[in-house]
Amino acid sequence: AESRISFADLRFSIWQAKRKAELEQKREEERKEKAELLEQAKADIQTFLKNRAESTEKKQSANRIAETEFRTDLESVMKNGTLWEQVAKLVDLKPKPGKEEQATSRMRSLLLQLKNQNNGPGIKAS
Repeated sequence: AESRISFADLRFSIWQAKRKAELEQKREEERKEKAELLEQAKADIQTFLKNRAESTEKKQSANRIAETEFRTDLESVMKNGTLWEQVAKLVDLKPKPGKEEQATSRMRSLLLQLKNQNNGPGIKAS
């Protein structure tokens, strides 16, 4: 049994070796690209979480300040204001856009009128 390699077999073997090397190179490039993308994604997530934490802290701080101011103002009105000023402070009298204006506008205007009166029900005589 003579072992003779034909020219076609030799060309096929050379092609297979080149193809195998090309595929291995592509796999390696894909692995590197995937690793880079993974590192970039991790960095992006860390940046997002850092920005989110900073934003949350700023909002919480602003909310605490606003709540302190609101409570101080509310305590002042509750101690010194008339009954209707107290009611007006507890009720949101600002119209809400998009809502049915007719249903609440009369009540809102009535509360504002009562709040601004110097005499009437619930107002102590000075």
